Amino acid sequence: GKVELRKSSEDLGALLHAYVEANAVWAERKGIALLAEVAPGLPKALVDPERFGEILNNLISNALKFTYSGGTVTLTLGRAAGFLRLDVADTGQGIAPDELPLLFQKFSQTKTRSTAGERGTGLGLAIVQKLVELHGGGISVSSILGQGTTFSLTLPAA
Repeated sequence: GKVELRKSSEDLGALLHAYVEANAVWAERKGIALLAEVAPGLPKALVDPERFGEILNNLISNALKFTYSGGTVTLTLGRAAGFLRLDVADTGQGIAPDELPLLFQKFSQTKTRSTAGERGTGLGLAIVQKLVELHGGGISVSSILGQGTTFSLTLPAA
């Protein structure tokens, strides 16, 4: 359907830390280090904080879902040519190259199985992509089987 954004000038670093903290218990239960690295002096971004939170929750939960105990999920926020760039990197299972194009399609799931039986609908990344685009940004993914996956998104600085 239609999504209406209620944008305001937001400190993405503060939002990032809040959502990392909100997911810390799950990460701890799974034995996964959940880290946030925010570059100093970043400009604010014009985002809908609730929808940006949806983006963060989806990316963090996916990273935790596909990372084994002893692994790491790192969120890195910095600058990239007039944009703010967020990388969500995990040391999980990785995704086969032929499955990468399926990730942002509705109801599409890869053959990779979650590490603790967690389930998904196949909608999370399609929603993330749409929300990022509505904010004027873009998202991409890179992955190496057996080593992990990184989702990178850019959003315009305010």
